[in-house]
Amino acid sequence: MKYIEKRNLLGFSASIILLFSILTATLWEANGQSCSIGTLPYRENFESYNATPYGTAGIMPTCWDVLTTGSQARYYPHVSYQQDYAYDGNYLLMSAATHANFGSVNYSILPSFDADLNELHIAFDTKMQAQFANSCLILGYFSDIHSEATFVALDTIQAHTNVVSYDISLYHRGIPLGTRLAFKWVNTASISLNCFIDNVLVDFEECIPVSNLQLDSVLMNTAKLSWTPGHEESRWRVEYGISGYAHGQEDTAFFVDTTTVYLTDLQQGKKYDVYVQSVCYTDNWSAYSDSLTFTSYCFELGDTTTVEMCGTYEWHGKTYYETGIYYDTVSYATPLGCDSIYTLDVILHPIYNQYDTLIICDNELPYSWRDTLFQADAADSDFVFYRKAVFDCDSIVHLHVLINPTYYREDTVVICQNDLPFTYAEHVFPVETRTGSYPILLQSQTGCDSVIQLQLFVHQSYFQSEVVRICQQDLPYTWRDTIFNEGSVSDVYTFYRTSCHGCDSIVSLSLIIRPSYHVEEYLTICRSELPYQWRNMIFPINTVSGTMTISNTTAFGCDSVVDLYVTVLDMIVEE
Repeated sequence: MKYIEKRNLLGFSASIILLFSILTATLWEANGQSCSIGTLPYRENFESYNATPYGTAGIMPTCWDVLTTGSQARYYPHVSYQQDYAYDGNYLLMSAATHANFGSVNYSILPSFDADLNELHIAFDTKMQAQFANSCLILGYFSDIHSEATFVALDTIQAHTNVVSYDISLYHRGIPLGTRLAFKWVNTASISLNCFIDNVLVDFEECIPVSNLQLDSVLMNTAKLSWTPGHEESRWRVEYGISGYAHGQEDTAFFVDTTTVYLTDLQQGKKYDVYVQSVCYTDNWSAYSDSLTFTSYCFELGDTTTVEMCGTYEWHGKTYYETGIYYDTVSYATPLGCDSIYTLDVILHPIYNQYDTLIICDNELPYSWRDTLFQADAADSDFVFYRKAVFDCDSIVHLHVLINPTYYREDTVVICQNDLPFTYAEHVFPVETRTGSYPILLQSQTGCDSVIQLQLFVHQSYFQSEVVRICQQDLPYTWRDTIFNEGSVSDVYTFYRTSCHGCDSIVSLSLIIRPSYHVEEYLTICRSELPYQWRNMIFPINTVSGTMTISNTTAFGCDSVVDLYVTVLDMIVEE
């Protein structure tokens, strides 16, 4: 919303007074004669109507309407003469509020406009009789002028006592079609307060012209143009014709929705003027852009030169290196100012002056290169070959020959079987490898063969398991180079040795020690029990007390010794 404050003026011209009341409202009424305004801009300064003083029934401008709760027509908004506020003429639109007769709410409704309100802006001058915080003028619109509930506010102006000019844009405000603009005067103070409106202007919002209209490319019959939009418009009108034409005469015009456009069906060598207009709405176009003037392309064909030769060819100040058809354009060379296009049809056969390098391995000799054979005794060297190519053109080749050696050597490696798998020069010998001669195929840094004949010796590694069973009485016991002393127990013993070739020799000995027994037992018997059997022995009648050693073997063949202490008791006869 724009406004310009006007100071030091003599007063208002004709205006509307809006009247409001804080008392209970009556039913709404629409007064006046509704009609539509088809042509913009619309201006109203109220000077063409008969004005009446405040408090006297008056008239509204043509096509305006009033909605009010006032009970007396003389207090409705109307064209009024107010000498205290008159300026720029004698008449203005006046409205008042806060008295029951004035009406609690007063609306001054503008005419209908054929244009979409979202395309417009409204300008007006206003001032109020006094300045209160609870007084304001509201600009809005009605969907139905017979129903206050359909009023929608757009902008609010607080009361002020200086003349202020406002210019309010309605651009893209989302106003529905078929609605009408209206002023609503609001005053909740306890005293009557007048509002004055004058110099109303309704017109299309300014549609800004495009800028940077430029020619991107031009041919004989087409031209490509582009430009920068003026604002937020999405449609444009393009107009063009032969240079010097008058708008609307002998021109071509069309609408587009992109800022890049192609002009077609142009005449060769003609000068054209182009204009672009922004189309903000159906009836709202910008002024014409600055003119863009260009000339469509034209040419005439000149001579054609046909050449076949060796090497390069000079033509029209340029050097050509390859066979082809070439064109040279001389601008404005014809009497009519068109370009002349000359043609060169040239076949160029190469002159070779080539540098090449041949790298081979000595085991590839003898070696053929093109029509030359390098023998087995060839060595590094530089050669120059002179030949004739197509169209008898020179062909010179500078050849640098490098002969890289191949290698053969023998090697011997000794390993133990437990070293497998074994890696030699990136070759892996698996676990099952045996002693033998193996060729190792490699490549040197220059990519030539490198062969190693490897004599590989694989000596055996041993892993032996043995089981020995002894009796306890055999301790200490000697096994190979190891003595098992008394106190040794059954177990698995691992012995690590090396063979004569230095390879692992591992023996796992399972030693089983069976127990031997030596026990003492005591036997006491009466002589009358003789003969007497003890285990598998029979003691005869003549057995006497004593110690006996009984030697046997266990089930595993180990000693079992029993020291038996025998006591024979004689019978005693008492008299």
